Amino acid sequence: MRGAAKWVERGLWTIGFLALAIWLAVWGNARRQQAGGNRELDRRIKTEPRSLPPMTLIQGDVIGRIEIPRLEISTIVFEGTGDEVLGIGVGHLPGSPLPGQPGNVVLAAHRDTFFRPLRNIHKRDTIAVVTPGGTRRYSVDETTIVTPDQTEILGPASGAILTLVTCYPFDWFGHAPQRFIVRAHEVSPTEAPASEVKAQTQSEAAEVMANVDHPPPVHRITRPKPAAAEEIAAVQDDDPAPPQHSGNRFVHGVKRLNPKRLWSRIIGR
Repeated sequence: MRGAAKWVERGLWTIGFLALAIWLAVWGNARRQQAGGNRELDRRIKTEPRSLPPMTLIQGDVIGRIEIPRLEISTIVFEGTGDEVLGIGVGHLPGSPLPGQPGNVVLAAHRDTFFRPLRNIHKRDTIAVVTPGGTRRYSVDETTIVTPDQTEILGPASGAILTLVTCYPFDWFGHAPQRFIVRAHEVSPTEAPASEVKAQTQSEAAEVMANVDHPPPVHRITRPKPAAAEEIAAVQDDDPAPPQHSGNRFVHGVKRLNPKRLWSRIIGR
């Protein structure tokens, strides 16, 4: 029995080390891509002030930076909502307007990485989206919880609207059953003329609802060389944080076997 217990313990430690290595690889790549995106955005703001976005954007292009000071969020936004993009930052839904353009600007990220602080967002919080074309500011109107098939919330809207999408519940282990939505309206006037963008298709809206629930990829973790930059705005919500899921107790125990806890135990030894 002792021999079997020892092998089980060694197996668990091996799994822990592998999980830690994977987490470090993903985290390190995201940090590098964020640093590169910040450098590119700052360079463009200095050398190409008030510049318009290119007519054609490709996945991985730098759109801007979303900043929510109260939640200490400052994250680069890239074009696209595929796994490769959501593994390194916030993604802009292709076909939705860009910050500074009228309509519904849709940004998405994972609940356990870049958008985790959204669990504490309040009504009337301010979100700033910084781009070479200017800084857009938004005020949070509401937060809602929807199912993944309710893609109409990502569709066209009148005025200048910002929609943030992530998974819900925030403490769920595995594929989350719902989506957490933040809606905000722009509070600053449009400073740059809008350029034409195609309307997103139903499949693109459905894709972003699904992809925010995918874990960050371990492979293909380098994004294409950025070719453009846009602008971003700020949003937040004043209502109490949404209720957290009380079920799924088993997975709460499993979540304790995360890389950080294992690493702390190793050091303690």
